[in-house]
Amino acid sequence: MLARATRRQPITHLVVTIAVFACSKPKAPAPRDAPAAAAPDAAPAPVDATSGGITIRFKDKPAPGSTLARRCVLGGDPLASDCVGGGVSLARGADGRFYVVAGKQVRRYQRVPGADCRLEPSGAPIELPAEKSRPQELGKGPVYMRSGGPAWHLVRAGTALYAFDFLGGMVRIDRGKPELACDVFGYRSAAALGKRMLVARHGIEELRLGTHCKAASARIDDKARGDVYVVGDQLFVANGSDVTRYDDKTPVALGGDTKPCYVSSMTACGDGACAVDSNCKQVIQYGHDGKVLRTLDDDQLFESMPWSLHDAVTTEGGDVLLLARHRDTTNGKEICEAAIYELPAAVFTL
Repeated sequence: MLARATRRQPITHLVVTIAVFACSKPKAPAPRDAPAAAAPDAAPAPVDATSGGITIRFKDKPAPGSTLARRCVLGGDPLASDCVGGGVSLARGADGRFYVVAGKQVRRYQRVPGADCRLEPSGAPIELPAEKSRPQELGKGPVYMRSGGPAWHLVRAGTALYAFDFLGGMVRIDRGKPELACDVFGYRSAAALGKRMLVARHGIEELRLGTHCKAASARIDDKARGDVYVVGDQLFVANGSDVTRYDDKTPVALGGDTKPCYVSSMTACGDGACAVDSNCKQVIQYGHDGKVLRTLDDDQLFESMPWSLHDAVTTEGGDVLLLARHRDTTNGKEICEAAIYELPAAVFTL
């Protein structure tokens, strides 16, 4: 998860008064021509506006049942893992099951019919390949270095479901065991556009899967930077806070002044696409024309705030499932547990 860094400035002869209040979000300022509100009988403000003081206000915790994202009940063992390293991914297979990367395995779940979001294990876990050692490319080429072991992610293409890792290449897993699909490596995102498997490596490339897999320019944008996503028949590239849609080969910047902090996933919602913002814990909905329709922030989404947000998938009924992680400390060691949240389709209806 990325964090913003702020530069420290020297402070001399500065007196800071901090007053802490438990209150809700600040209200919008009154119109310029609005009459001044009568002063209440309460004590004067604790910080003089001319003193250079700082007032810190905390938000109220959302009331139980008031948030939009409801946490799904996961049957079986908890999805616990180290907070740093490893893969975190969610996909929906052609068989209707939900596949979740859990450490060195992929777990499969089936949604139980009913009003509640309940996912029960469906099929034995799929063991992912062991870490593959690769010679490091030096000189003019990129240097592939990492720590924490393989970080497998999932991508669906038609009826097939694949797992891919930056150094491990791509394997097909929907038949219950990993089957090598492509030994080309060096990418962190992949998306299927029609019958084409696109990856973000040297710009947007296409993997030609088969016995002898090859990668070549997709002839869309060789200078694109960021992760590739496909929603419906539209291709997107998310590079941190910049979201771009490609109309054929023409890049179109989305969002205007509405910028995410860091996009970790995109999926279908309503009649357009939603971007999941891991850093600011929000979901931004774009219409089919690319305009921002709504932004769902952390207060609206979660009663208990996740540590990070990751993949998102859309069900046939239009509900959106979000993969998140919660962080805790056990015996002095940080541990993370994966959780799945459901956003009903009605949330994205205008």
